[in-house]
Amino acid sequence: MIAGQYNEVGSYNGSKIDDADKARSEDARFLLTAVTAEDSVSNEDLQENWTSVMKTDFIHDKLGSNPSLKDSLLYRMVRARIPLVRYAVRTELSGVDDQQAAELAEMVDAQQNAKGVKTHTGCFKVHTNLYYKA
Repeated sequence: MIAGQYNEVGSYNGSKIDDADKARSEDARFLLTAVTAEDSVSNEDLQENWTSVMKTDFIHDKLGSNPSLKDSLLYRMVRARIPLVRYAVRTELSGVDDQQAAELAEMVDAQQNAKGVKTHTGCFKVHTNLYYKA
């Protein structure tokens, strides 16, 4: 589960779905794609076609066999009364810097959205060392 009460429901690489905390390297960067959709687009449709609808195929095609690409995980909102962001996709990268991750996020955002679906992709870094200084 990630912040905001989302449950993990899918993995691009077919990794086992679980709620356990995942170990992260100090150089990990993440692309986070927020997904909203019109009422006419069902959750079943979104979840069944998530790799194309949420632009995850684009990310994996763009990076190809680049070892910096770890996996993309699909999360579904489960606790909000009115889920504005129904799904989120978190793609883990390693060995890329902030600028490279930001440029990739911009390329993802520039791709056309599926009918009735809107996505926004940004990048972030998680510091596991509490004494980290920028």
